[in-house]
Order: sequence, then structure tokens, then C-alpha cells
Amino acid sequence: MSGTAALIPFPTGVLADALRVGDIADQKAAVVLYALIAGMMCATWLPAFTHLRRHPEFLTLQLPTSIFSRQVLRPFVDIVVHIVAAMLGWFIHPAPAVVIVVLVVGYCAWTSQGIDAKPCATLRAPCELATRKRRVRRRALCRKQSRRRDSPPPGGPQ
Repeated sequence: MSGTAALIPFPTGVLADALRVGDIADQKAAVVLYALIAGMMCATWLPAFTHLRRHPEFLTLQLPTSIFSRQVLRPFVDIVVHIVAAMLGWFIHPAPAVVIVVLVVGYCAWTSQGIDAKPCATLRAPCELATRKRRVRRRALCRKQSRRRDSPPPGGPQ
């Protein structure tokens, strides 16, 4: 996963340079390069999601066991859209392909908590995905702070 993610800065730079100073052939090649590498990056999630779907014992207690059954769809959608963007950029014009690539980034951000997650679930996710140990510590700290608030100040009336 990180191998293909490490490649993304290169086609991004190529695409930026082609859009800034290149001709239409440069822009077409840059869009195709970016879409192919981004599609490969999406494809690397398929084995991970498939493995986690088959082995729910690796999931934390807070995650439902069916989450990765639904998550497998996301990389497929990303791959197909990147292929469409590459073909559109090569055969028609690079500008609509760039718009599609930007929309795919937005789609990935919007569905990062799952394809059927509600927008407000994304905001709650860090709390919901906290480990049990953290939650226990957080509760203990909250109890300790509430006891301090309820107890009289030192040197005050007893």
C-alpha cells in the first residue's frame, strides 16, 4: 500500500508541469500516468479488505464484522473511475479527466468511514474507534476531574 502511495508525488508533479507549460500531448500522457498510478494505489486495498473480511478476529471490538464486506466495493469504484478518467483524458481531453480525478479524491474522503456511512459518522469516528484501554483511561480521568470539582477547595470549609 505504501509503495504505490509513495509514487503519487511523481505523477502529481508531472501532471502539474504538463498543465502549466506542456502541450496537449504532454497533458494527455500526464493524466494517463496519474490515473494509472492512482488506480494501482486503489487496487492495493483489495487484498487488505478481502483478508480482513475473511478474518474478523483481526478487527477491534468496536468495528462490526461486516464492515469490510461493504468496503471492498470502494477500491473497485476507484479503479473503474480512474480507468474512465485515463481513457477520457487520452481520447477526448485532459481537462475533464483532471476534474474526475479531483472528484475521486473527494469521494475517497467522503466514504473513508465506509460506503454507507453518514457524514456525521465521520466526525465521531475517532471516538468510536478508540481502543478499549484509551476509553477506560478517559473515563477514569473524567471521574477524577468530576470528583475534584465536587470536593471543597483545600483549606476551605469541610
